[in-house]
Amino acid sequence: MPEIYKNEFINLYKTKKENGYNFFDERTEIIDGVEFKYLLCNIDLDLLKCAIHIAKEKSKFTMNQNQASIPRDSVTKLKKSAQGVLAEMFVHILLIDRYDFKVLRYDLERQTFEYKTDEYDLKIIVNNDSFEVESRSSNIHHKSVEKFVKNDVIIGPYGNSLKPTDDLADFHFRPIYMPEFVPFCEEDGTYYYDKNMINGNIQLVITGVATKEDFIKNSYKTPLGQKGTIYYVVDANKIGDIVEMDKKFKKIKPN
Repeated sequence: MPEIYKNEFINLYKTKKENGYNFFDERTEIIDGVEFKYLLCNIDLDLLKCAIHIAKEKSKFTMNQNQASIPRDSVTKLKKSAQGVLAEMFVHILLIDRYDFKVLRYDLERQTFEYKTDEYDLKIIVNNDSFEVESRSSNIHHKSVEKFVKNDVIIGPYGNSLKPTDDLADFHFRPIYMPEFVPFCEEDGTYYYDKNMINGNIQLVITGVATKEDFIKNSYKTPLGQKGTIYYVVDANKIGDIVEMDKKFKKIKPN
């Protein structure tokens, strides 16, 4: 079954590349007098539909409670799953498009969406080595990259009464939706794709990447406002922008 989603993604990516689609725009923000470069992900209806296609199946197997142990209905589960899938898809595209890495995305490799203990988000394969990549997206409820960089964090492993804390990955992304991910809207009991996802009113941004070393040196624990859940985080201003991201990934590029 997942082979369907893998082929759909590969064909979509190839078609868009052949037609010159620009998956990312580099943007610059002046933060405390210094240039900070980040990536704006260009979402269109094809990419949104591809993510939701996977999320419809994947959400059937996700927990009926959120990370704060609060029950959630099927629509909420689908929305949350699609949020993660779309962000993870853009991280996948970033790794193959910007860095020319060989990448495995677990959602495209798995044989079932039932939970397995060896799950991962993505893996970069370099010769005989592999590097695990974590993507943990968030809604930040505002549209200021400066505010995010100066006051927010990159999220690493978390744990609660329902889930043991994971190990650190080699690379941690926090794609952010500004102000929030709203994939569809409801009218008279019918759901429609939300035009704000593809007209720029809702943005998906990648500010940089935190390495395992960043977490070992600079991480601290916080509940992030969710009772009973503890996260390891690193301040976003300590991991650098996409210029620093390029340097971090250059270290594992094959000669």
